[in-house]
Amino acid sequence: MARIKRRRRVRCKLQCEVVQPNQRPIPARLVSLSEGGFAIITTVGLVQGESIRVLVNPDRGGTPIRVSGIVWNEA
Repeated sequence: MARIKRRRRVRCKLQCEVVQPNQRPIPARLVSLSEGGFAIITTVGLVQGESIRVLVNPDRGGTPIRVSGIVWNEA
């Protein structure tokens, strides 16, 4: 099994949306970032191993940033 390297996390509070095919975007909040991933808080149930897409809204406006990822851990 591959060893996971811990990376420094940066706390933040950025509004974002979880985007799923054929569904309305679900509001979320991005709460931390690292070189290896990010953490969001949302009301939608996500399953470990599930592929997701997130639109992150920059603090000062501008074009949302599209991010894809795999749910690593859910609480």
